Amino acid sequence: QERIQVVKDQPLHKDFTEGGKKLTPIFFSHGLILNRTYYSGMCRELASYGCIVYAFDHTDGSSSYFQDTTVDPPKDVFYSD
Repeated sequence: QERIQVVKDQPLHKDFTEGGKKLTPIFFSHGLILNRTYYSGMCRELASYGCIVYAFDHTDGSSSYFQDTTVDPPKDVFYSD
């Protein structure tokens, strides 16, 4: 499982609360073949500029795999040709 560096429940930077800078939402779709985890570095970079990045997996077979969190414990589902 990949881990990325985040700081949970931190207040927004004063540029956003006092300076009038706007948070920009981005819905990131990984496209065919890969998955959201592969692009985590790019999503983190976008977030560092004040974007709120929503990255999600497609569960329709268009990604290489996804993690099914509807079962306990979560299960990796791999797609093949």
